[in-house]
Amino acid sequence: MKLTFTFAFGLALFSSTLFGAERPNILFILTDDQAPWAVGVAGHPLAKTPHMDALFNSGAYLPNSYTVTPVCSPSRASLMTSRYGTELGITDWIKPWQSWEPEKGLGGTEWGLNPESVVWPRLLQKAGYDTTLIGKWHLGQPNFYHPTKFGFKTFMGHRHGGWATVDSVMEKGRRDRGFKGLTADILADEVVTFLEKKRSKPFLCCWFTRAPHTRWLPVSEEDAAPYANLSDADTPVPHPDYPNLDTARVKRMTREYFSSVRSVDRNLGRILKTLKQQGLEENTIVIYSSDHGYNMGHNGIWHKGNGHWVVKPLPDVTNSNIPRGQRPNMYDTSIQVPTAGQESSSQERSSAKLPRT
Repeated sequence: MKLTFTFAFGLALFSSTLFGAERPNILFILTDDQAPWAVGVAGHPLAKTPHMDALFNSGAYLPNSYTVTPVCSPSRASLMTSRYGTELGITDWIKPWQSWEPEKGLGGTEWGLNPESVVWPRLLQKAGYDTTLIGKWHLGQPNFYHPTKFGFKTFMGHRHGGWATVDSVMEKGRRDRGFKGLTADILADEVVTFLEKKRSKPFLCCWFTRAPHTRWLPVSEEDAAPYANLSDADTPVPHPDYPNLDTARVKRMTREYFSSVRSVDRNLGRILKTLKQQGLEENTIVIYSSDHGYNMGHNGIWHKGNGHWVVKPLPDVTNSNIPRGQRPNMYDTSIQVPTAGQESSSQERSSAKLPRT
């Protein structure tokens, strides 16, 4: 489980080594909506992810890694705290139009993560780490829940869950700014810039990508190329015999989804190359995971835990609490996540190695 992985990660890092003279840097990569099958090492024929594959094959690949809940905000809250969303008052994704109301109390349900929570980025910051979050937060939009309240010295990205794939408005330097270009590349540019900084202390860089969250397009020509001329006949569907499945739609979305996954992979290659060029490769722990899994025609749905039917016609509503067209689920495809870790190769840091779980 991701909760277990995070706990093990904490045990490895919050040791005497963390506070010693020789401390590893940490690059934590969290993708958004990446399925366990959406990486080449998992065997899907359309997953063209050479940089992910290299990372997964060179370190600890955890093929049976699970998140505690298949929805964005509670999963991210668990990742920060190693506690369940039900303990934290966060049981669904936090909507951008929701805001904290002081008279309703501190850290109320669906407003954000309580800033008084024990979170590992703050512990790392207290241990002397230079900390940054680049990308998606989604644990509270008002300033009360700003990432800098949780141990991140700097933040660049978006506080709520979804934003534009291209020419987006993102926060940098505590103010919103318009950025031209593909969001996937802009966020990676920020990571590269951070890694190129001259510093006298170890760093924690959290790169929480937007991709492959929908909308998946546009992507660069390079990322779209493997799928641009791919026919329906060459696009596999996991459950082609599911009753009334909208097969044509599933195949189209599958190609778009993998194009978005490739945008992460291409930028992962850039970032790992920067680590090497800056002489940081030997002293940096790289951790890769996703907030939850994803469905693409599996069991007749697409999306995540708050799944959407992809059948025609839509089934009748059987529960007044479930919107028409949706199907909440806890299928493995929703809660399983691609997870890997690559430890520092320095022999002097053997006590800080990631456990081979």
